[in-house]
Amino acid sequence: MRRNPQIVWKWELKSVFSKKTLLFGLFVSIVIAVDQATKFLVVNRLSPGESSTIIPGFLKITHVKNPGAAFGLFSGASWLVYPFSIFLIVATLFWFFVMRPEIKNPHVFGLALLFSGAVGNMIDRISRGKVVDFIDFGWWPVFNIADIAIVSGAIILVVLTLRGYFGRNN
Repeated sequence: MRRNPQIVWKWELKSVFSKKTLLFGLFVSIVIAVDQATKFLVVNRLSPGESSTIIPGFLKITHVKNPGAAFGLFSGASWLVYPFSIFLIVATLFWFFVMRPEIKNPHVFGLALLFSGAVGNMIDRISRGKVVDFIDFGWWPVFNIADIAIVSGAIILVVLTLRGYFGRNN
């Protein structure tokens, strides 16, 4: 039996442009735009190592070039960061597109945060050679919006996964 190409095409478009895919794309676009815009401002207003106090004794904007991962981790092994970042980007997309029919919107939000943070920092690595970090509390490693997205997305996914696991086994 032959399938009508128009029906197959409509089904494929419908599956690609689902509400979850559009929601994912919207979250990703917003996070990457905010991440890149803030880094652009920092790079164009502060020299590397220069700081600007926002809240005295609490928060500074400090221009730092980070060769490592989030929060300056693995700065001595920057060669590991590229493959891990690519793996994180591919794995997140795979998880989203393979599991999309079953996942709920909170999972979409967590995956979008994780993906957009990894992409935001990868853009820096490719375009600048290092990641621009700038949020400086003084007592914690300097970080950026993409780092916040990665950590928040991971926390959301872990909490949702544990909640689902323990919710089913009670």
